[in-house]
Amino acid sequence: MTKDNRACFYPQTYPDNFCDTLNCRNTATWFIGRPDPPESMRCSQRVCEQCARDILSRLPEPLTHFLDLNNLPIELLCDMEFLKNIPSELLTAILKLVPEHELKHELETRKSK
Repeated sequence: MTKDNRACFYPQTYPDNFCDTLNCRNTATWFIGRPDPPESMRCSQRVCEQCARDILSRLPEPLTHFLDLNNLPIELLCDMEFLKNIPSELLTAILKLVPEHELKHELETRKSK
């Protein structure tokens, strides 16, 4: 079996590494790049959870057709910070794929917290 070494998000597990995004001082939780270590880690960008969400929520229109909308976590669909930057056509397409009872359950769970 061959290893999949395509560029992707993969976990950043080293302690005390900061996000590479300009003016962000959060601890990095993700690498963006190729996961075939060790050489690739020097070329991968480190990003924190918030910057990773910002990147995903602001994908340019030509890239959005690569998204697998069937596998978006329900938690993201109830995260207003994530949703406010998604183009309305894409958001409509995403919401059509989610069973209404799952969305209602997640929203009710968030209200009770």
